[in-house]
Amino acid sequence: MKKKIQILLALFLLAGCAPAEKEPAPVPDPSVTAETETPASAAPAPAAMAEAVKAEYPEIREYPIREDFASDNEWFDAQSEWYQNRFESKEQSQPYVSLIGGFSEKVRPVLLNADETENSLYAPLNLYIALSMLAECTGGNTEKQIMDLLGVGSVQELRTAIPALWKTNYSTGKGLTSILSDSVWIDQGYPVREELLKNLAEYYYADSYYGEAGSAEMNAALQAWLNEATGGLLKDQAEQIELSELTRLALASAILYKAKWMDEFDPLNTDEGIFHAPQGDVPCEMMHALRLGTYYYFDSYSAISLPLENSGAMYFFLPDEDVDVRELLNEKTVSQVLTEYDIAGHTAYSKIDMSIPKLDILSDRDLREDLKTLGITDVFDRNVSDFTPLSDEKGITLDQAVHAARLTTDEEGVFAAAFTVLAAAGAGMPPEEIIPFSLDRPFYFALTSYDGSILFEGIVNHPKD
Repeated sequence: MKKKIQILLALFLLAGCAPAEKEPAPVPDPSVTAETETPASAAPAPAAMAEAVKAEYPEIREYPIREDFASDNEWFDAQSEWYQNRFESKEQSQPYVSLIGGFSEKVRPVLLNADETENSLYAPLNLYIALSMLAECTGGNTEKQIMDLLGVGSVQELRTAIPALWKTNYSTGKGLTSILSDSVWIDQGYPVREELLKNLAEYYYADSYYGEAGSAEMNAALQAWLNEATGGLLKDQAEQIELSELTRLALASAILYKAKWMDEFDPLNTDEGIFHAPQGDVPCEMMHALRLGTYYYFDSYSAISLPLENSGAMYFFLPDEDVDVRELLNEKTVSQVLTEYDIAGHTAYSKIDMSIPKLDILSDRDLREDLKTLGITDVFDRNVSDFTPLSDEKGITLDQAVHAARLTTDEEGVFAAAFTVLAAAGAGMPPEEIIPFSLDRPFYFALTSYDGSILFEGIVNHPKD
């Protein structure tokens, strides 16, 4: 009988939900995160690992800040150049944003349909990139199942889409941190096809490393890479990732995101509030503001959006009091809200009296059954799995799949990160001039980027894990 080979895929996404008894990692000091640096990648090359293929990162301009320039004119010119570059990148990625939206519509009802007492969270763009890397490693029907979920017909389409999305959603500097990182981890001596590593480097900007799978050194290096690539937000989860001696290949894809609200909340207006969680009322810190904005209203829910500086927006969807928040996961109008500024008969521009809880949510989920539900089954069956782009070896399967994510919000903005590990062996329009919008009960949210890609989405059943 053929020996069962293990492959591990790790990918990382911003914010989520752990077991209730587990304390979340503290939010890192922003002054020591990648926000203050301008690295090509969030994580440096591990010193203990031998580097196989080094990716060439595209040139990404850092957001210019006033103190770095001698005059206002120089700063203005730098800003103009930065915004022009961003606009050109957005034009290139725009044809592929719908891929992320379509992917989210398929995945959202599965990954966010957790127990009503739990928070749920995942990062669509990051998960999409990780599965795209997995598709590069597969062939035949195994590849087709992944492609069907990704909404493309070939890896060539992915090789055009991913670089465009990657460049638009990568940003460093104090104005916006949105750092994507990819890597490949290979058991030393394993005959991985060099062409695969070159493709992963060229189209996914993935550095690859050799080491002894299952060794303390390689596990420590991978854990350190994960921790740095996610800004310390998922330290506990990263430390649980280990490669066994049967592991042959590991893929890692990460995102670290931090952005400020376009209009920050005044801390003086934050007070002690009550969140009506399914398991009972819980205290929370509630941020308050009265602002002009777009209000969306439908038969079963209402929604608002808060724009983020140099990025997209965070959308909040509040179901009516008699509606289960999970019903929104299959609501087609949700995608309309995320993509259309004005929906005839369902939007109003008005003063909104908003009350938004400060969040710290963490999600840790086994994806194996989820992937099967979504149509990816062959990778789990060694009798039919096809990993020929990887090597000639038979019997390769994927037998571990874990996704973790974390998202925090406060008066200044949003800080988030996430990872996935795959291991193989309202109501009608109210008449008031000022519209009340209080997120004091379970709600759904989505965070979009500059080009409209969905970076994070989740369900909040309680404000803090």
